[in-house]
Amino acid sequence: MATETVLWALLSLAGGLLAGWVAVSEGRRLRDGDVVSRGLSLPFVATAVAITVAVAGSLLVPVVFGTFPSGYVFVSLLLFAVPWTVFALRYAGWGSLVTSGRVTVASAVIVAGLAGLLFVNVGGGLSSPLEGVFIAFVNILLFAVIGAMFVVSGLVVLSASRHGSVPTAAGVVVTLPVVETMIFGAAGTALGAASNRLFSGLLLVVLSATLVVATDYYDVLDVRPGASVLGERTLMRELDEAVLVVDERDTVARANRSATRLFGADIEGADLSAVFGRSLEAFEADSLELWTEQGNRQFSPRVTRLSDGATGSLGYAVTLFDITDREIRQQRIQVLNRILRHNIRNDIDVIKAHSEQLADVPAAPTESAVTIQQTADQLATLSRDARQFQKLMRQSTERESTVPAADVVTDAVEAVNEEWPEADVAVDAVATPVAVSRNLVQYALSNLVENAVQHNESATPRVRVTAVDGDGHVEVTVADDGPGIPETERAVIETGGEDQYSHSTQFGLWSANWAVQAVGGEFEIGESDLGGAAVRVTLPRGDDSFPEGE
Repeated sequence: MATETVLWALLSLAGGLLAGWVAVSEGRRLRDGDVVSRGLSLPFVATAVAITVAVAGSLLVPVVFGTFPSGYVFVSLLLFAVPWTVFALRYAGWGSLVTSGRVTVASAVIVAGLAGLLFVNVGGGLSSPLEGVFIAFVNILLFAVIGAMFVVSGLVVLSASRHGSVPTAAGVVVTLPVVETMIFGAAGTALGAASNRLFSGLLLVVLSATLVVATDYYDVLDVRPGASVLGERTLMRELDEAVLVVDERDTVARANRSATRLFGADIEGADLSAVFGRSLEAFEADSLELWTEQGNRQFSPRVTRLSDGATGSLGYAVTLFDITDREIRQQRIQVLNRILRHNIRNDIDVIKAHSEQLADVPAAPTESAVTIQQTADQLATLSRDARQFQKLMRQSTERESTVPAADVVTDAVEAVNEEWPEADVAVDAVATPVAVSRNLVQYALSNLVENAVQHNESATPRVRVTAVDGDGHVEVTVADDGPGIPETERAVIETGGEDQYSHSTQFGLWSANWAVQAVGGEFEIGESDLGGAAVRVTLPRGDDSFPEGE
């Protein structure tokens, strides 16, 4: 017995010295700032310190209390459970699970359990019923801690195996303290009290040696697999594009932050068709127009099948790339090109023809001179409008303000009334706030009202501008009693593009359409009850609690 006691003491002392050396050497690196991550090195040093404390306790308890509680070393090793778990989670890239509150509670419970175990075994104990309850509590605590550490061990090995530059063996070494504690604890218990003590000393040596191997051979404090795990989660969570994970029942199982920001925080758990009004098949298209919390947006969807290789399809990952700005730029370039080429070419032909007449006729006809002047004015107006619109579109559409719809509509109409006082323009608009770029919306509405007045042959053109509440939006309608919008003009707006056979000759409608799209709205041309055209503009509703925009 004496030989076993001496051997146990020597083994424990060796393990304590080794763990202490690891704690001191890594502590010096922390002090000197020679570490890759303090958040990783600090719990590792704490783990080595906890093992050293367990050694000191196992050596001092028999001296102080005259007895060695059965299983004390293995229970005392619960002291390293908290710092080791913190280290392992951060090593594997799951450090977000570690909070100061959780660490504090776990540490307090383990210390209380260990102190209670000493009291029960060597401090006089408790009454029989209470002692039984307490021992059961300690056993439950022990199994809970062990179970949690095994789960964390699995995460460590998995993350190491999936990382290209970190060997799986490094992850295994990180998890060895848990495995070693279980193996030596089970072996010691099965062989009796004396062997239990001997195995506890041997365990302390092996644990300390594992820490040395982990730091000196595998560089676990400098090279870790957490970047790949954290990167995968970041891609899902922080990606600018909306990402949805849809199960085989077309239910949204997961959504990243971009998706919840666009489609609402309650999108998870909802049916896909209930959220978007369309099934998964619709997302196979090249482009898709969806209503979002930021207004109407154009997306290019990508659908990826999820499969585990054994049970078949588990669902789909849907990535939505916002192409609204790209589509607007393409349309703008296309239309500007065609309108400017078409109108400038025609107007230049007119100027050329009438200039030739002026050159051939000694007394130039007044009509030719007027035509040249009018055509030149049209070119100047077209150039001015193009420059103005380009200047507006260069402004960031993210600079939104929340402003009452009535204010935007009134300002737009007043600008037209100043130029055409003879027009009968009436306004009936709600004060509901809209979240838009005020300049762009005012520009679009002014263009629509101006277009309605300018192309009306009546002596007193009638225009009615209304703004009414919708479901999550405000609908503004500009209706007139004019001749209506030509079918060729409507066709190119509705199809969203132009070609050599179908193109617009006016810049106003296109510019209004682009401005509305840029703020996340919808643009639709219809018939007016007044007999002319009615253009409906849908604008995203703002938060009533926001202050009025400038």
